[in-house]
Amino acid sequence: MELNEEILHKLQRKQLEILLEFDRVCNEMRLNYSISSGTLLGAIRHKGFIPWDDDVDVVMLREDYEKFLEEGKRYLPKNYFIQTYENDKNYPHNFVKIVDISTTLREGYTSNIDMINGIFIDIFPIDRVSSNKIIRRIDNLLLSIIYLVKHSSNPGWIKKQSVAIIG
Repeated sequence: MELNEEILHKLQRKQLEILLEFDRVCNEMRLNYSISSGTLLGAIRHKGFIPWDDDVDVVMLREDYEKFLEEGKRYLPKNYFIQTYENDKNYPHNFVKIVDISTTLREGYTSNIDMINGIFIDIFPIDRVSSNKIIRRIDNLLLSIIYLVKHSSNPGWIKKQSVAIIG
């Protein structure tokens, strides 16, 4: 299914619901986070989502990220699943998703993987950021290589095309 404008808006509304619930939990747990990437750009430039953006990106310092992983489930509604490679054996990423399991969303590049699916937000840990520009570029290069090697057994991940069925 193609992401037409109506489906994209439904997807964005559901992602906003998940983000607001995540915000509530972080406030209760006294955890810090920030929106990131296109989500941050959209909030500033568009006062909401970038009109064509189909995901939400959040970052947390490692300490808060780990606390959220340990205790966050107790604060979230039952239909929200904190997805990691540790609790979903075929999940291919090294970051967390909060997935609303009462919905369906299959991304093109993971559609052939047997894993929990649904509308989600991404949560990325921040371990360290060097003040040295060269070190930051080397870190990014190494992370990209690791990601490519990790996904080399699944060539389908290269084609990122979201397919959404919102329930």
